[in-house]
Amino acid sequence: MSWGFVSRLMEFLGDPVSRLKSTKDAQAAREVLRRLKEGHRICIFAEGNRSFNGVTGPIAEATGKLVKAGGATLMTYHFEGGYLTSPRWSRTMRKGRMKGYLKGVYPFSDLKDKTVDEINRMIKEDLHEDAYERQRTEHVRFKGKNLAEWLEIALYMCPECERIGNMKSSNNRFYCEACSFETHIDEYGYFDKASPFKTITEWDLWQTKKMKELQKYDLQDDEQELYKADPHNHERNLLYKGTLLANEEGMTMGDYHFAFKDMVNMNINGRMMITFFVDQNHYEIRSGHPRSGRKYLAVYQIMRERERPEYNRGE
Repeated sequence: MSWGFVSRLMEFLGDPVSRLKSTKDAQAAREVLRRLKEGHRICIFAEGNRSFNGVTGPIAEATGKLVKAGGATLMTYHFEGGYLTSPRWSRTMRKGRMKGYLKGVYPFSDLKDKTVDEINRMIKEDLHEDAYERQRTEHVRFKGKNLAEWLEIALYMCPECERIGNMKSSNNRFYCEACSFETHIDEYGYFDKASPFKTITEWDLWQTKKMKELQKYDLQDDEQELYKADPHNHERNLLYKGTLLANEEGMTMGDYHFAFKDMVNMNINGRMMITFFVDQNHYEIRSGHPRSGRKYLAVYQIMRERERPEYNRGE
């Protein structure tokens, strides 16, 4: 909603209900219910995120509650081929095959006696897509240029030296600046034999596991911009421009330090913009070059998980 003319065009064509990402927005839910009561159809992207690795993400728990409260027929729509046509991390598109189709139609009379968990499970099953699982059987060619460009936004750990933040891309080439590792990605979305992983999904699962095994973190990116944003009027003020540092305690930019324990709802908007709240203030970290915001999100999630009592009890 802060894209200027594009946002105004979306408002004119689709009259969207805006919702702040990764937050519980009661006002947005009330607006959805009001429009349903007036007889409008509402389209909800239940994940709230595009996939970085080709597998459908989690469905927001509040979705089932909204369906129950809405009292309307639920229709689910399934997309195939979207990830390899336009990967979230890439700035180029590929020419291949993408389609969408109506998956399920559920009259409210069939939903009113179901639990919220049951409704969420139905939605999750209908929307679920695994790009590489489908590619194994359909083997579709996705033609394009610079197929690896900006892949470092999604994959930040080298499989050879296991350093973080040194992966770089050029054309179809993906390599580590800290060691001799180099691989290429083809028009089917697969890495060549130089990589221990065939797919982006496999690589991402590995790096996620490796990050959880670490006890110390030392992350850094230059040419970063820190903004304090007003999510309601879509205005932002530049606070600092320079280096972003992070360890297991939190993130630092200049004189600004944000402890992970004080941060709420960190997420990635678009390809790599980091967003989070501290003391009800909304902050954004933007980058002047391709870099992975996901590595910072991973550390945030890991450290917040370690704060839980059940983690410390070893449960």
